[in-house]
Amino acid sequence: MLVPKDRLSDYIDTYAAALKQRTNRKGKKLSGKTLAEYEAQLGKVTEALGSKSVAQVTRRDVASFLEQFPATYRNRFRSLLNGLFAHAVAEGLRDDNPVTGTLKATEVVTRPRLSMAEFIATYRRAPTWLRRAMSFALRTLQRRADIVSWTAEQNVKDGCLLVTQSKTGARLRLKMDRRLAKLVARSTGHLVQKDDAPVSPDMLTRAFQECRPANCRATFHEIRALGARLLRDKGIDPQPLLGHADPQMTRWYLDRHEIKWAEIELN
Repeated sequence: MLVPKDRLSDYIDTYAAALKQRTNRKGKKLSGKTLAEYEAQLGKVTEALGSKSVAQVTRRDVASFLEQFPATYRNRFRSLLNGLFAHAVAEGLRDDNPVTGTLKATEVVTRPRLSMAEFIATYRRAPTWLRRAMSFALRTLQRRADIVSWTAEQNVKDGCLLVTQSKTGARLRLKMDRRLAKLVARSTGHLVQKDDAPVSPDMLTRAFQECRPANCRATFHEIRALGARLLRDKGIDPQPLLGHADPQMTRWYLDRHEIKWAEIELN
């Protein structure tokens, strides 16, 4: 069997190496978690299309590959392939990008939303350590992985909570109000601990699920969206706390995490 020149599987290795050198608009390299996700996705591309040469891959090949995935993952793979083949076009390995013209899937948000009433009901049933985590999430809008990593020694200074978001690299200096200051008071280790030991993000998720009301299906992550909505309703822009690059991303996030009601006047 003849092996095509410029085989896609070989070029994917080259592209993966280039991704490790890529930086965002703030000059930060992609996180290890993001690179691991790309590596897994590129592995699936290699399995499906890797035996072809870079120039042989057609739009039909790309469309057939994307069809196997649900909407959210389809769009992620489409974005990855678009970058891969744009890179190939720039290097002169082909004249066009076969991803161009493929359709972006319509994503339907099915994640249950968290209401303030559900938050309060869960809080009342939660152990002290989970209450602390819930309070931090609601007031700071930060992610699970960041909350459980905070320590009094490294993240609390001069009345401020110092946050470096693991996902975006955003660096925040949050001036603590009385409630936040009370949360961190007398802490000498991790700000969220269970039996004097650090907790993991998955522990937050499991404990939250055990304490939430029977009819509630929201996850711990939804506290972040709830807090963002509360700030917005007070006229405060949640974008800096969320760490989003631009206002459009924040609007998109809130729209996806909004509970919408149809208002009907009954005569």
